[in-house]
Amino acid sequence: MDTLVGYLQRIDVLSKNGDKGLAYSEGLTGYATLTILIDAYMSANMLSRDLYIRFKRALHIFKDFVESLKNSTISTPSSTEVFGAALEAPMLLTVTS
Repeated sequence: MDTLVGYLQRIDVLSKNGDKGLAYSEGLTGYATLTILIDAYMSANMLSRDLYIRFKRALHIFKDFVESLKNSTISTPSSTEVFGAALEAPMLLTVTS
């Protein structure tokens, strides 16, 4: 999730500074990177199915935001909006090695 927040923050700054093209490019890079990471974690059995679905929901919202940059209909979501809409419930994340 830190990676998603990082991309949201960078895109937010770029779009507010009027650099929509770079913000869009950064958003596409972020979306591709995050999709690969989440799918890799799922393939390695490091995410439960439920958590995988929640992350995919967050990515869908992120992708919609990136597309809004392309169409110049920017409505910057906060990370709270993205996580709240995507997760819908509290979760406990346990990392094992």
